Amino acid sequence: KVHLRSFPLKAELTRSVAARVNGSAFLTASGANDTPTPFLPGPVNVFLGEDFVGKTELPQVAQGDQVKLAFGVDDRIKVERKIIDRKRESAGLISKQDVYRYLIRTSVKNLYAKAVSVTALDQIPVSRDETMQVEVLNGTTPTAEPADPMKPGVRTYKLKLEPKAEKVIELHYEVRVPRGQEVRGLE
Repeated sequence: KVHLRSFPLKAELTRSVAARVNGSAFLTASGANDTPTPFLPGPVNVFLGEDFVGKTELPQVAQGDQVKLAFGVDDRIKVERKIIDRKRESAGLISKQDVYRYLIRTSVKNLYAKAVSVTALDQIPVSRDETMQVEVLNGTTPTAEPADPMKPGVRTYKLKLEPKAEKVIELHYEVRVPRGQEVRGLE
């Protein structure tokens, strides 16, 4: 192994959270190869400022092309997702239904001494069955972006967290199904 060259890369840092899947925030950096040479594929050591944060594999990146590097878990962003309320009721006189109501609260806390941006993803159930109805209820934290038709049920929140600050996302929804129909994956 021979050290060939070191150079800084101007990058945009992104912190992403998908608390339903994993209770961690993940840090990624993306930027352009603005050096006079291409990046050759192979292992690289990754530093954030002066701090060594890990190793990764770099694909070949042409001069001027975009590169994205994963830095792994950002332990200075704390995430907690809790099911606060879960109810099951019966509704309807003629067409009997089971109604499931949920209140899910996700808190995201910034332990940095500076403000950071976090993209938080959550999900509501999506049905392909016409007899099952899903509705987002009042009290739900508004999303930052309109729903993406290519990602049904995914809700995207853009959070700006001041130093040592915490923000809470609340998701209220109900699912109506014909009485007795088995339902999975509602939480």
